[in-house]
Amino acid sequence: MGRIKLTLLFIVFSTGFSQAQVNRYMVFFNDKSGTPHTTSNPETFLSERALERRSNQNIGVIEQDLPVTPLYVEDVRNTGATVLYRTKWMNGVLVECDQSLKATLEALLSVSSVELVAPGARPSGRIRSSGKFKDVTESAGVTDVQLSMLGIDEMHIAGYKGEGKLIAIMDAGFPGANTATPFQHIFNESRFDAATSYNFVSGGSNVFSQDSHGTHVFSIMGAYIPDSFIGGAYKANFILFITEHAATEYRVEEYNWLFAAERADSAGVDVINTSLGYRLFDDSNMDYSVDDMDGQTAIITRAAEIASSKGIAVVVSAGNEGGAVPTTIGAPADGESVLSVGAVSSAGVITSFSSIGPSFDGRIKPDVVALGSLVSLINSSGNIATGNGTSYASPLIASLVTGIWQMFPELSAQELLDTIRNRASQSNNPDNFLGYGIPNFTFVITAIDSEEPADFISVFPNPTLNQVKIEFLGSSQSEKIRIELFDARGSVSYVKAVPVNEKEFLIDLSSHKPGLYLLRCMRGSQLSVHKILKLE
Repeated sequence: MGRIKLTLLFIVFSTGFSQAQVNRYMVFFNDKSGTPHTTSNPETFLSERALERRSNQNIGVIEQDLPVTPLYVEDVRNTGATVLYRTKWMNGVLVECDQSLKATLEALLSVSSVELVAPGARPSGRIRSSGKFKDVTESAGVTDVQLSMLGIDEMHIAGYKGEGKLIAIMDAGFPGANTATPFQHIFNESRFDAATSYNFVSGGSNVFSQDSHGTHVFSIMGAYIPDSFIGGAYKANFILFITEHAATEYRVEEYNWLFAAERADSAGVDVINTSLGYRLFDDSNMDYSVDDMDGQTAIITRAAEIASSKGIAVVVSAGNEGGAVPTTIGAPADGESVLSVGAVSSAGVITSFSSIGPSFDGRIKPDVVALGSLVSLINSSGNIATGNGTSYASPLIASLVTGIWQMFPELSAQELLDTIRNRASQSNNPDNFLGYGIPNFTFVITAIDSEEPADFISVFPNPTLNQVKIEFLGSSQSEKIRIELFDARGSVSYVKAVPVNEKEFLIDLSSHKPGLYLLRCMRGSQLSVHKILKLE
């Protein structure tokens, strides 16, 4: 997104000495020799919840998970550099130091390389929002459209609202989230992890500051106003990280995301949502080319892929660079294991701003889409507003992922994301605009639950040309069965409550288009789901 930068002009008078230039550098180590930690005793650096998540998915602890060697960190400090953060996965530290120390750092025997990631010192104190994310209108909105498009309303009715799942959000700031009424249920019920949440831009545990973009994203998942605004996974637990410095764009932000992902992994998160993307920077030497959008080059993409390999479901926005350019997808949306999310209107049509694929190596991107136009959200004042962007489509999909995983905790993260792709509205014919299409709760859970449906109905003929007959089996004469028919996008095309004393019921499909439909029949708490193929 564009932004206006103010250039400050300084008149420098000769004083007989040159002013030091402090920058931020990543220092990478050769190995982890001498680390006091071992893969056989991971409890010293991973939480019980993190180990349980890995165990459930048969994911082992490897050398990549070991913390960096403390003696190597001390060697770096002894040069005079200030160590800010460490990375286990990429084996290094982020430092702040005068540029004259770069050669000294590179000369250390333990160091493999040193990379400039941002000019100047780390921002400190209150950081003014830059207006980088100007995509919110101060007008009332409702959540019905954005939830029903994905079947999240049905997910909630089924009793899955994110309970027991842990979501991490990496963004640009969360001002007002700790005081606005729509978020208070999270804090009152102790579902915000203050001990793990962190501001990696300026340091410290206060995440309720800086740009409100993160507040908006958080609200789409977690905010709740009875009978008014419903977040997609509003009963989940949350960790918040500030990784994006809205006023500038340098590679350090990718590393901030890496640090946050490692911290999230150690805390045992289930789902990461990041409504951020990177390709072009304020220093053109840091830019990524279209060729680099290959799923294995950009730092943040590599970090997201590692997080996925640890059993975390990573959901990311595709980007808002849609247009005539053949490929506008950014990082980490180019990752193979992440679920990248594009934006559609309420009619299911791709928005003009939604970034398009493929990845440079030819994979379908984005993976799926959700509402990204006039999405209802809560602003930092606690009021309902609407916003546009794939930034707001991503947390809707992350909410769907969270609820389905709550329902089927035995799935691995990749099994879950693959099923969501494969059961979306155009999974049989994906493209690089809508990806695999719009996923829907009912279609996804039907694919996961492959057991025979409940035996209180039979459905025939199937496939069919014009009609299907539903025969009721073993029900009492006083009962009614609710019948719902969904098309491939998850839209309800037929609803009726039928008394079972009729014994059978016909649904006329002559006016329906050929294709796959989902028939749901509900009798009390029992649910029977059948796939129906309407022929030409």
